[in-house]
Amino acid sequence: MSSALLSGPQAASEICSAKSLARLPKILCIDDDPAICRSLQIQLQNYAVQVFTSSFGSQGYWEALVHQPDVIITDLRMPQGSGEYVVECLKRNPGTRDIPIIVLTGRRDQGLQRYLRGLGIAQYLVKPLAFEDLRTELRRFITLLPRNVDDLDSQTDQNVEPEEGCVSAVRSAEE
Repeated sequence: MSSALLSGPQAASEICSAKSLARLPKILCIDDDPAICRSLQIQLQNYAVQVFTSSFGSQGYWEALVHQPDVIITDLRMPQGSGEYVVECLKRNPGTRDIPIIVLTGRRDQGLQRYLRGLGIAQYLVKPLAFEDLRTELRRFITLLPRNVDDLDSQTDQNVEPEEGCVSAVRSAEE
């Protein structure tokens, strides 16, 4: 892109293309306690991120395959696939092995912590935890920028395609 100032349809088109290419970081929260997942969504709603949630282990593994998040936060004690098993599966799969995993659990078992670190988790955090500590860990892996009101990707409507908004922006610039 040239350094010259652009205006009209070309400017709107280039801005939309750049915005479409810059996707929001994705966070997957796997926890059977809906209050934990909802709390994370609320705490992150002012940041330009997408938060996906899953209530049990096997569903969380599937969500990781489908959404390819930038970071995963998982509990350990869950129905239908414990957190340990989810971590093992994610770290064995070539498509997910490089995704950083933060374990957020009430278990203070040092042996389990060593085992999970050996599998490649990024961090082992014990509940209860101040959100600021979790935010600090998230910033090791993703950029947490303030959410703009103009963001086309929203927490409530994940199906909106950025290009859809860009088409109307280009039309407006042409008029």
